Amino acid sequence: MNRYPRALAYAATTILAVAVATCGVDITHPALAQSSVASASTVSYAGGDGASFAQAILIKGARSEMEGVAAERAYVVKFHADWDPREVDTALMENGGRDYDLSRYRGRDGAEHVLYFDITEFFGKD
Repeated sequence: MNRYPRALAYAATTILAVAVATCGVDITHPALAQSSVASASTVSYAGGDGASFAQAILIKGARSEMEGVAAERAYVVKFHADWDPREVDTALMENGGRDYDLSRYRGRDGAEHVLYFDITEFFGKD
């Protein structure tokens, strides 16, 4: 689903995700505690491990879709270092009145993994 110019969003968010992941920001797994990602605003993660709608990773504080998608990639870089942070594909879904990105990633070993991100707070923001 094309909700924003993918090429521009991909380039910008990949650069931001790599910058966030390599700047030494202390990010704790959301199942343990909420955490902050260094960005222009305070972005944090809450919720579960991303295995389902019920356990979706909630991205809080993103001011735009670009910033929210960057937070998704930063999460993958930080917590799944053995995955390629570039999505294989992503699907926008609605469940229970909330918006989600279901993103598939490929592990360095070739295995595919899915994460559910709750994007309700930033979806549709410029």
